[in-house]
Amino acid sequence: SPDHGTAYGISGKGMALPGSTRNALELAVAIARHRRQTAEPAT
Repeated sequence: SPDHGTAYGISGKGMALPGSTRNALELAVAIARHRRQTAEPAT
């Protein structure tokens, strides 16, 4: 995940928390939406 790397030590054990990945995806969506809203038309 973006927060702690690959975390091979907990892989497959059901211990990983999805929060940081979810936050990263939500931020990416927010950035993309903002860019669309503020983009200048191509000339």
